[in-house]
Amino acid sequence: MTTLGDNDQGQIGEDVFVRKPLQQGEGRVTYLVETGTVSIRRRYSDFTWLYKRLQTELPGAFVPIIPHTRTFHQKEFDSEFLETRRTNLERFLKGVFVVPEARAVSKSLLAFLKASNLETAKKIIEVNNPSILSDDDINSSTNNDGKEKVAKGITNLFAKAKTLTQTTFGNIDLEETEDEEDVNALKEYVTKMARHTKEMLMASAIILKTTSDKAVAMGAFAAPVAELKFSRDDYFGRENDWIKPMGHALIHTAQVSKAAGTILKEQHIQELVKFEHGLQLLALDIKAFQVALQTRRSLQVTFTTRGKQIADKEAAIQNPGKRNVDKLKGELVELERNKVLLGQRLNDCSERIVKEATRVLPQMDDAFQVCLEDFCKIQMDSATRLQESWTSLFVGLSGNNRKRRESSSVVANGESGAVPPIQVSHQSEENTDENSAESRMQTVRI
Repeated sequence: MTTLGDNDQGQIGEDVFVRKPLQQGEGRVTYLVETGTVSIRRRYSDFTWLYKRLQTELPGAFVPIIPHTRTFHQKEFDSEFLETRRTNLERFLKGVFVVPEARAVSKSLLAFLKASNLETAKKIIEVNNPSILSDDDINSSTNNDGKEKVAKGITNLFAKAKTLTQTTFGNIDLEETEDEEDVNALKEYVTKMARHTKEMLMASAIILKTTSDKAVAMGAFAAPVAELKFSRDDYFGRENDWIKPMGHALIHTAQVSKAAGTILKEQHIQELVKFEHGLQLLALDIKAFQVALQTRRSLQVTFTTRGKQIADKEAAIQNPGKRNVDKLKGELVELERNKVLLGQRLNDCSERIVKEATRVLPQMDDAFQVCLEDFCKIQMDSATRLQESWTSLFVGLSGNNRKRRESSSVVANGESGAVPPIQVSHQSEENTDENSAESRMQTVRI
């Protein structure tokens, strides 16, 4: 039988990279995983398999979540999609590599990185330790056939459901570990973080939409302002000095409005890439913590259920009218053995969660700090550029207004002899592109 070490090549390094997405047939893409001297190609499904396996092998560990980026019925992948997925997969693996026990303990990680035939390695691993947290089968001392195993699984499922119901209504308490107080405090904090982050994401969506809408509006405002200038030219005549200051003001306003729209579009992109994406990554990390806490609770429920089953079994053995006492005693021994193993697994999970919180929470704070700093920089940069544009317009408008007052004063004093006559232009729009809206807007330069 193939073992995990068959045809292993290279040594695992301290860091890991995911590179060079390669399409190999319809809907099939592989990614090059490189670490140390290891270089091997894996599919997206291999990454998700590893994620599930780590939940089993290291319950309570902080395992980054892989965002699901595929659309339904998608067979072809564009370069942007592949790059986004590659980035997500690399972030996942880098997060796994810094889990203290991952490289030392996880057989699944070793197989993922080094097995020449991963599908065979998967089957071996699944047989020895199923991915589903099947704590009912931990080192079971009996070799149950299929039907008996299914019946036993259904019995345990109903027993756990009963425990959950009784816990919900306060009839029983779940078994606790020495770290219970720390775990409960962490759970409360993570729950609050999840709520706050969700609210921030909702607010960020409004911020991004506001920026985008304003960018579009500024561009839409520039067009009719420029058109008004050309309409005035057509009516009053382009060579009429009396209307030139206002014409310059309109063109300048259109130019600055168009520039403002461009600045706001760039701001929207930066807000999307650096701010909202940063919040989304934070939300995923919080969810990873919630998964670890949920794994522990599942173990806690199973452990408590096993204790109740042992009590029920002991009561049944003491019942003088009960038959098959020897069989009941055998089942009791197995339950007790299983509970000991579950207790160790629960304690390990609790300790791991507390340690992971000490390691990961400061990193999450640092990431959030960077996210906020990026948001501030984006707002400051955009505000500075907008202020420069609007200031130049204001100065220009003030100068144009002064010229208009001077022109009006000259006319009022009769120095020009009379109010400049209106020179109506009768140029045919069919005879020149200069009068078309498109050519006119081309004169509006940023």
